[in-house]
Amino acid sequence: MKYMSLARLFWISVGVGLLVQGTIWKHTALIDAAGWMERIQAFHDHNFAFFDYFLFANPSMPIIVLGTTARMLGITLLNSLYGAVIFINALTIAGAITVTYLLRPASLWWLATGGILMVHNAYAHSTPHDAVIAPLLTLVVLLTLYLHEGSRVSSKPVFYLSLAYGASLATYITLSLLWAPFLVAVLFRKINLKQFAVLLVTILLAWLIFDPLLWIMPVEHFRAMFSHAYVQAVELRPVALPLSGFLTVAPLSLVGILLALAAILFPNRAILVVPKYFFVALMGLTLLVSIVILSSAKPDFRYFHSLIFIWDVFLTLILLTTVQTSRGRPWLSWAIIFCLTMANLALLVIG
Repeated sequence: MKYMSLARLFWISVGVGLLVQGTIWKHTALIDAAGWMERIQAFHDHNFAFFDYFLFANPSMPIIVLGTTARMLGITLLNSLYGAVIFINALTIAGAITVTYLLRPASLWWLATGGILMVHNAYAHSTPHDAVIAPLLTLVVLLTLYLHEGSRVSSKPVFYLSLAYGASLATYITLSLLWAPFLVAVLFRKINLKQFAVLLVTILLAWLIFDPLLWIMPVEHFRAMFSHAYVQAVELRPVALPLSGFLTVAPLSLVGILLALAAILFPNRAILVVPKYFFVALMGLTLLVSIVILSSAKPDFRYFHSLIFIWDVFLTLILLTTVQTSRGRPWLSWAIIFCLTMANLALLVIG
């Protein structure tokens, strides 16, 4: 089988991502877009005191920096905000497509991943940083799988993982930090102490680069983070989330979780598409994030978007691998990709 050039695949995916994401966000409104436009304008005007408040513990600096750059070029605030989200997502989704192609080059998993991440129905219920963090943390998980499955650890994937996780921290630190135990659990058997130290330093440097507030106003920025965490955990009254919300936003990911759990518990009857240890760690991550979100004082379905994206991507791998191992007709793989993508698109349109 002749495989594609990774560079060509990445840049073609960036182009398609810009087109599809641009179309999606032309017809889909971001929640609280006005608040993020205020942040872009404040950063553009060097009004850094605007961010000295606990509500801006997750200011989503990659979005704000790109939005400010667009604003300096004379683009309107609204278009600067949407353009930043589209550009970041196009790069992130292209990275996820390239990694899934590297992981399973004989499968159409890369195509299914692109379809899901580009038109996911969760975008209809997203603020700007929700829309960006879900693909970013999906890329983090995929890069972690690539390192876990590799025979040896090379510097390139470690560097890309550092960039992706550093960008995640700069975008949504309170959620991204919950991924840290997963990274440690999966990678501790693959990398030595020196490699882990390099990974940690590179992540911190990437976070510092992607979040200018860390070097513009570090004391105030960290104070805002801790204040936000305290208010979320202590001062607000808990709110229960109805189960119907999960069935509306995450019907496919719930199926993916059940199939992965079946593969772990019944390895002789179900297909294990990734190493068992990785799926166990991913289940642990899902449990940890769910407990933290549901026990917080102000839970929201949007906080689950990253997990939803991840499990939707692995559901497609499970289904495509099942078709391949059962020697099903090739058109079945295309049918699966088409149906899952159209299902997400339909849910996105319905809102």
